[in-house]
Amino acid sequence: MEEALVVVFVGVVIALSMVGIIGAYAARYKRVPPGHAMVVYGRRFAGGRGYVVILGGGKFIMPIIESFKFLSFEPFEIDLLVEDVVSNVLGPDRDVRRLQVSVEAQAMISQDPERLQQSAAQLLHKTHDEIKRIVEKTIEGHTRGVLATEPRPEMNLEKVAEKIRGPADADLANLGIEVRSLLLKIRDTAAMRGTPDTALDSLVRELQQLDIRMRHVEEKLGISASGSLP
Repeated sequence: MEEALVVVFVGVVIALSMVGIIGAYAARYKRVPPGHAMVVYGRRFAGGRGYVVILGGGKFIMPIIESFKFLSFEPFEIDLLVEDVVSNVLGPDRDVRRLQVSVEAQAMISQDPERLQQSAAQLLHKTHDEIKRIVEKTIEGHTRGVLATEPRPEMNLEKVAEKIRGPADADLANLGIEVRSLLLKIRDTAAMRGTPDTALDSLVRELQQLDIRMRHVEEKLGISASGSLP
């Protein structure tokens, strides 16, 4: 009788242990939702990186050693109103203009494997608003730079928009972001009067101020060119 009780007790203990192990494993096994990538970090992975990017399926997250976060591939909208954009600074004095430019763009974290590695390294601990501000500042800078030499940008908005989108997309590729589309609306607020040199100096000052603001934002957000996690 006692032997039977011991056998039953051992069986119950083993069963409870198995249930506990299965429950613990299930709690630490994380699936990747549709439209997302999972970044697992906390130790050295293959290739010497401090993280690994997983698309689809799932992974058991080792307790204490590993942590994880998701990156969303959902596109987000950029709506900018760029004031006092100096246009046609290299043209005759009477043709130098100040423009008000409305920019509507769509951006997203890229699913391209190389860009996705950059996203994992640079954006993992950034909020959605922080990422959006980086994109806005980049697009604003290229908008001012491209329109500076355009005499009549409103005559071919699609072509000018692509001149802005392409370089902005190339710059943001370093952060794993792609600019999928970009549309412009332009309003001529006032013709500038003065010498061409004065207009050019004004443009240079604006671009320098924008560069300072962008550097300040990057420093504040802790963006690193090293490709390593913060």
